[in-house]
Amino acid sequence: MASPTERSNSLQPQLQLWKTLGSIELFSSRWMRLRQDTCELPTKRVVDDYFVMEIPDGAAIAAVTEQDELVLVRQYKHGVDQVVLELPAGIVEPGEEGPAAIARELEEETGYRASSVEYVTTLASKPARLSARTQIYFADKVSQQGTQQENDSEVIQIVLVPLAELPALIQRGEIIVETSLAALLMVWPRLVRS
Repeated sequence: MASPTERSNSLQPQLQLWKTLGSIELFSSRWMRLRQDTCELPTKRVVDDYFVMEIPDGAAIAAVTEQDELVLVRQYKHGVDQVVLELPAGIVEPGEEGPAAIARELEEETGYRASSVEYVTTLASKPARLSARTQIYFADKVSQQGTQQENDSEVIQIVLVPLAELPALIQRGEIIVETSLAALLMVWPRLVRS
């Protein structure tokens, strides 16, 4: 019997990319661009109202202190009109490399610094309608060397969670941000301490 991986890989040759026949920009700002695409599907059907939001790529980090605590941030997110608990994260500025971006974001949001960051993976959130990808990083033995640098649109609370308490926190639904949850799944082997 074929493994699940073999079965899913056997489907790939059947999948084809959509062909973009045209695109109209409906809105553009520093933070996002909304476009309406006309696409030809592999079945030759044409869809003339496929909307895609282009937003900048981002980065998030699972940072662990020398005391085996995960550094999280709690802040208000207007899109969901809720205060959320998540990994430190932010936008990768044009011309900026992911490791530099996440080191900057970690220090700006928390005051913590990492001697090095390890790239883990890249995630796509809502890939049917959003263009952005989020690079995920891991850092161990981070230390608070700087000061938090909040801007005028962010008020951030630093939350340190002992790694032993993290599974219960997740099970209680205290982290609802999908990129944070997916990132934690991807770094889980690094969080499990012997």
